Amino acid sequence: MAFHGTNNLANNASLDPQWGYVRQNLDGLWGNNAAISGDEIARVVNKVDTRQLITESDFRGSPFFVETYDYVEQIDPRIDFEREAITFYTDQPGRWDGDTIADARRAVDRAAYGSGDDRYTNVFTGWQPQNFYPNGEGSRPPIRSGSSAERALLDADGVFVECPNDVCNGVVYEDGFFRAMRTARATDQKFIWLASRPPGSPQSGWLREFQTMYNRVSAEGLWRPGDIIVVIAYGGQYPIVPEIDGNGNAADTTTGLLYWALKQ
Repeated sequence: MAFHGTNNLANNASLDPQWGYVRQNLDGLWGNNAAISGDEIARVVNKVDTRQLITESDFRGSPFFVETYDYVEQIDPRIDFEREAITFYTDQPGRWDGDTIADARRAVDRAAYGSGDDRYTNVFTGWQPQNFYPNGEGSRPPIRSGSSAERALLDADGVFVECPNDVCNGVVYEDGFFRAMRTARATDQKFIWLASRPPGSPQSGWLREFQTMYNRVSAEGLWRPGDIIVVIAYGGQYPIVPEIDGNGNAADTTTGLLYWALKQ
């Protein structure tokens, strides 16, 4: 579950009973702290059992920016993150020119952790599906063979790709998404799917789109143990609770998607 977009969960305790299964069974947190305060992050973290953390960093070339979320642990000493990985995301492969995953690992090791804090043990690269087209698309160039970006992609511990369900479901970007996933399978890397909902999207239908895409990946035999799905509604602009409907089935809400995914 991404931090971004969970402000209502942080600030409204009356919602807590409506996502009880997810709170108890969620297996990780996604460090995207746009438009959410440290205090709100701390409140969200204290509502769930997991402390597993993967952080997304918007990579714009050296120096590498490594957010450790130590400030959240300082806000509430009860919080002790188990840092699994940091993802360096860009849709501009040229930003890797002159940089390597080894450089990124050194930056991660030098980051500002608190005394006794776990350090990130893995480094992932992050992309958009269009980066996996042979010629890219629009403003998103391809990851070219032999480039620094390709070496970073292949040398990392995992491959992260954002793909909104309404355009990643047999429509526009599906081919790039599957190319990325097959790259991860060929190199024995974890695959991370950021299932996102952009602002202005319809306020219904996300669960169906999400299930369809998940099942298409299953039909291709591409899921592996350890793969990760992150659900994020940008700006919190999608109904967030309840996690189940009146019939006990996953609801068409942000926590409903998480509920359904955790049941698979």
